[in-house]
Amino acid sequence: MENLASLRKKLKKSSPLLCDDLVGFSNQNNSCYLDSVLFCLFSDPHPLIQQQLLLSPQRNKTIQDFQKMFLQITLSFRQQHSFQTCQSFRSLLRVHKNDPLIKNWSDFHSDDQHEALEFLQFLFSLFGLNGEKKNGTIMQKKMRFGVFTPPAKSPQHIQWFPFFTRTDNKSSLIYVIPYLQFKKPHRKLEQMMVMQEESFDLTQASYKKCFVNASEEIQRLTHFTDFLVVAVQREDPRTMQVKHYKVEIPESLTDSTGKILYIDAVILHVGESVDSGHYVCFKRCQDVWFYYNDFSRTVEEISSWEKVKKFKAYQSSKVATHGVLFFYNHIL
Repeated sequence: MENLASLRKKLKKSSPLLCDDLVGFSNQNNSCYLDSVLFCLFSDPHPLIQQQLLLSPQRNKTIQDFQKMFLQITLSFRQQHSFQTCQSFRSLLRVHKNDPLIKNWSDFHSDDQHEALEFLQFLFSLFGLNGEKKNGTIMQKKMRFGVFTPPAKSPQHIQWFPFFTRTDNKSSLIYVIPYLQFKKPHRKLEQMMVMQEESFDLTQASYKKCFVNASEEIQRLTHFTDFLVVAVQREDPRTMQVKHYKVEIPESLTDSTGKILYIDAVILHVGESVDSGHYVCFKRCQDVWFYYNDFSRTVEEISSWEKVKKFKAYQSSKVATHGVLFFYNHIL
């Protein structure tokens, strides 16, 4: 295997990566979740992904080995020979299975199908991007407590204390929209990203030495970093069935500072549960979109985001009804 320095030189020589030669990887024993995530991250890697996952100096031998793998993957997306991505990745996991960084994620070395979101969380956790360290993303949480007299539970019948606010600057690059938020009547991604939770059954609770039995929490991202993945959990945790409600997906997201992120990739899931079925994806490379299904190494070119939204992918799936991971980034 080539060393890190040699692979990084190759990457710099090949930059900017040309989209005309883009190819994918062939499916290998339920590897669609892995192939789709890697294609979205590394076929045309954003500068933040390049810096954090490919070029950042690492002392840990395990992470260095994964960096070598990611560099090979990035380069091989422009090569016509077949790189055994999934097989090599699983072998690398087996080699480092006793490393504390890997132990909690050891299932990925098997030939079983897995959830694309969990695999992406694993990759980011290796580099501290899953909420382990500061990365530029800021989460704001506003909360308040109140008192009501049963059976009235409407907000106008509650005596609320003022909101108190706290921020979290160790948020993940992945913003997960849970199923309970996803199933609410609104069907716009931006609305789903503002999570509001109310509780009217607090017991033996007090706030500022006063009895309280109601609470309200509002959670939102107030500052984006240059790269963000919005994950929509479509699987009902009670029935374990996936719901294909239609969601409006915007071409861009804007944070409270005016920073704009643009849609860059989407991963779709087709199947009855997230741990079965098939994953495919769409990825923007420069100004052109590509559809990738690892049942074939070839990728299909699509001219615009509007056409991507109308495109019928594997088994007639669409971005609005089957999209589970939405990649946004800041165009530099």
